Amino acid sequence: MLAGRILRAHGLRGALLLKADDYIMDALLPGTRVVLRRDGDELLSAAIDQLKRRHDDALLKLVGVKDRSAAEPLARSDAWIPEDCLPDAEDDAYYENDILGATVEDSDGSVLGLVTEVIQTGANDVWKVEGPEVTALIPVVKSVVTSIDSEAGRVVVNRKGLDFSRGGEDSA
Repeated sequence: MLAGRILRAHGLRGALLLKADDYIMDALLPGTRVVLRRDGDELLSAAIDQLKRRHDDALLKLVGVKDRSAAEPLARSDAWIPEDCLPDAEDDAYYENDILGATVEDSDGSVLGLVTEVIQTGANDVWKVEGPEVTALIPVVKSVVTSIDSEAGRVVVNRKGLDFSRGGEDSA
């Protein structure tokens, strides 16, 4: 699972500046294996030595990355971790990788399409849902998304008040 992004090397002792969501940072414990990739190529697979959280990022130290010259080539890479490192999502919550590809149905059981993108807006996520006849942006709020079953890959939405475009690319 994509855990975050390595922004740059930090300091002289091989630390990396990591940008990741809080819930993922909670799972990044010493010993957890991290795979760094860029453009599909694996750059490094190593265990976490230490993680020091800061305001909205963290300093990540990986076993074997001893100095800045070893850390610099890892900048601008994606950090991946095994999914079993994360705690189970709370009720009606989800991990982004669990919701992508989920079937979206309305409350009558009609299939609207699949979640193809998760857009983070700050206030709430918005899902792009694409189907054979509709394309829609669906705000992830309780009045619209009534049920999330990430294990089954299924979500139920309340269509009332949503604007669906028929066969178009843009929607509201």
